[in-house]
Amino acid sequence: ADGLSSHDIYFYVPGILQHFDAETIVSLIAPRLLLSLNGDRDPTSPVSGIRTITDEVASIYALYGAEDRFQSEIYSDLGHVFTPEMWKRAMDWLTVG
Repeated sequence: ADGLSSHDIYFYVPGILQHFDAETIVSLIAPRLLLSLNGDRDPTSPVSGIRTITDEVASIYALYGAEDRFQSEIYSDLGHVFTPEMWKRAMDWLTVG
């Protein structure tokens, strides 16, 4: 919960995490395209949390038979950044998807 203090109001609805967890909220986008790109050193997105969310979201996409419409990638030695490599990955994902 400490990571939530790093986000402003735009990131979540006040009190929503009293009723829903992050993986449930993220899963609501299924079966639409979703690409998640995170650095393994981002203090606002711990890797253990990313993996928890990824596992749950992937299982929801599987229910739709849309496993190919969700991908999550964790980049080594990166914090809270969006690199040119990530930008290219995102553009490729959106162009092909």
